[in-house]
Amino acid sequence: MRLKNLWAFPGAFKIPELALAMIIMIMTREGANVYEGDFEGYIPWGGSIDSVILGDMVAFGYFVIITSQFFGYMCAEMAMVQNFLLNLVGSCCYLAIGAVHIQFYRSDGLSDAQKAYQDLCLANGSLAIIQGTLMLFDAGYCLHQIVRD
Repeated sequence: MRLKNLWAFPGAFKIPELALAMIIMIMTREGANVYEGDFEGYIPWGGSIDSVILGDMVAFGYFVIITSQFFGYMCAEMAMVQNFLLNLVGSCCYLAIGAVHIQFYRSDGLSDAQKAYQDLCLANGSLAIIQGTLMLFDAGYCLHQIVRD
């Protein structure tokens, strides 16, 4: 294993991406446990079943993908095209779920239980948008490396 790969680009993107993915995943699963509400700790990603399913797949699935990319960089695996595609799709997904999450929890039709943890949900949506932006920068760097080589 080569830890020095994590301190140089593109591996340096993976440390904050992994940290944000873990925070988003934990907030999705356990974030509302501090409140008395209908969801028993779980925070749904928006109001429709489609947004909930997409949000869960991105929050939990991309945590696994980013973790595998992290360990790939540690083992000196530099699959730039694959990383570019994963980062580009992940960026779009995180930006989408963050926007839907913020839009839903800023609406007026929330129940009392949803209003109790509205700030937490807005923070989770904002973190998803930050994660999407970071992954977009990572995808741009990977594309730069592909074009250069």
